[in-house]
Amino acid sequence: MSVVPLALARLALLAGDVDAARAHLARARTLAVEGGSPGTLLRCRLLAVQLAPAGDTGDTGGSGGPGTAPGSGPGTSGPAGADGGAHDGAAGPRDELAAVAAEARRRGLRGVAREADALQAGRRRAG
Repeated sequence: MSVVPLALARLALLAGDVDAARAHLARARTLAVEGGSPGTLLRCRLLAVQLAPAGDTGDTGGSGGPGTAPGSGPGTSGPAGADGGAHDGAAGPRDELAAVAAEARRRGLRGVAREADALQAGRRRAG
């Protein structure tokens, strides 16, 4: 169940424990890929952008950077495009948010799309 570690990641982030949030996110991502859960994987990608340090381009090169499962950095979709997206690992946070929003709409995940759009709008205002 990848939703449990994803929920724990969100709670850890709310509590200000970014390291724990990243660790839970890595587990959630792994389980989402293994379980074939594209909706949860999209939610993981969205949270990964929120956890990315300010100024991070999102480029982990699939190296499994901090808090990521191997091959699933903020700009990737995991092994073989497990969430149905085509990501090369080089997308910046805004590009990743746009990609998550588009994929969420395609899959009918309106709440995820709205959250990605809101984060993208906030980043445009801030940067």
